[in-house]
Order: sequence, then structure tokens, then C-alpha cells
Amino acid sequence: MLINLIAAGLMAGSKLIKEITTEKAALKRGSIVYCELAGGFAEHSGIYLGNGNFAEVTTDIKGNGRVVKVNANEFMRGSIFRTGFRIYTASDRFGSKVGYSVAEEDFALYAESQIGKKLSYKLLENNCHRFTASCIAGKDTGDCFFWELKKRIEEHYWWEFPYNYVVWIPVCMTKTREQEMNG
Repeated sequence: MLINLIAAGLMAGSKLIKEITTEKAALKRGSIVYCELAGGFAEHSGIYLGNGNFAEVTTDIKGNGRVVKVNANEFMRGSIFRTGFRIYTASDRFGSKVGYSVAEEDFALYAESQIGKKLSYKLLENNCHRFTASCIAGKDTGDCFFWELKKRIEEHYWWEFPYNYVVWIPVCMTKTREQEMNG
């Protein structure tokens, strides 16, 4: 009973954050992204590499993990647990940059340097959030939970998030900022 109440509260909170804004953000290389897992009960995170590709951690049934490059569909639905139909990116809710995707070239470069790397995947200890947080820090951080990833973003961009609040907004996958700039 208590577990069901906690799960319902987490799902309601997750949906509230997603529905704060109806504006969509365009991705740029190095954007921090996530999609839903298990019907919205959990999240899967990664880094946008540009040209419709993402870096993520994936695992096989034996727990052998690997950092791979995938397209948007694979990022959202690359396993039976991924139930995403939308990709979200980190943005500043209160600043003048709503619709602005938090991104840095260094995040993408670090992610690309990890592609092909094998790891001992553990759901709560060595997962996609740890990989994504490491891309932000440029080294392994040990951050393994989505809330720790959010905190890592807020600490990294403390001057852009004066209210220490990151909002995750839907991504417009039809055209990225990168594509708009290149014609």
C-alpha cells in the first residue's frame, strides 16, 4: 500500500514537471536529455551528439553495460522498459531562456570518448544517470539517481539557474538548432 502511494506521488510529480511549459526546445550538440522508463515510473538519460544521435548506456540481460550511439527511436524505446514517446531536455524555467536546451560541446566530446566502453551495469550504482552526470563533470561522479543528475546540472549552471530549478521540457525533434543554423 505504502509503495503504491509513493509510486503514485512520484508519477504525479514527474508529470507536473513535464507539463509546466508547453514550449518545445530544439536540441543542440551536448544537450542533456531523458525519456521515460516503465510508463513514467523512472527515467533514462543521455547526451545529444548532433545529427539525430544520442550517447547512452545500454545493457544486455546479463548486466553487461556499454556506452553506445543511438538514434532518437532507439533512445526512447531501445529496451522493453523504455516507454518513452517524447524526449525531454534540461532548461531554466524562470530565466529568459525558457526553451533553451542546456548544452555544452564538452558534454558531447566526453560522451563520444566513452562510446564503446564496457561497464558493469548496476541499476542503482552504475547506470545511465551516472554516465550523463560524468559527461557534465568530465569525470566519473558516482551520481546514480535522476535527482542527483538534476542537482549536478544546477551546480554546473549555478549562474543560469538563480532559483536552483531545472525544468525538463519536450524536445522538438523535427528540426534541431544545429540544423536551423546550417540551413
